[in-house]
Amino acid sequence: MSDFNMSPKGLFGKYCKIAYGYARFNDGKQQYHVYKIISNFRSNKYSDVPLVYQTENNPTVHKEIVDVVNVIHCGIDENKVIRVALKDIEFTDEYKAHWIQIDDTKCRCSKCDVIASIAIYPFGDKNYCPNCGAYSGGKTICENETLGEEL
Repeated sequence: MSDFNMSPKGLFGKYCKIAYGYARFNDGKQQYHVYKIISNFRSNKYSDVPLVYQTENNPTVHKEIVDVVNVIHCGIDENKVIRVALKDIEFTDEYKAHWIQIDDTKCRCSKCDVIASIAIYPFGDKNYCPNCGAYSGGKTICENETLGEEL
């Protein structure tokens, strides 16, 4: 019987970027979303990357047992846990962003440049970008202002 392996240690609460969606739909550029690690262990069942709707909900059984992490999608769906291989993630501290107000009805995320309608705020969480999950804390600046230091 083998010992339970918790390496690498200390991953709980760290942020990572994971490839999401198909690059062919984004002018050939791979998009990355921010996730928070909630556990790590070894397994042979995990979702393939890039994550897309079908793969994040249906992990694949692989031949090799590898280090994996369970993550939640920051600001998008923090109730659903997704398991991915540790080799497929990139650690980041770049999960913070701010909204740049374009006009009276729209703001742009400083991380992924997605433009969001201000009208969605009553139904969504303006602390997070609905596209990449970056945390803004609700901070909004006008397009011609500078924030100085991000949150």
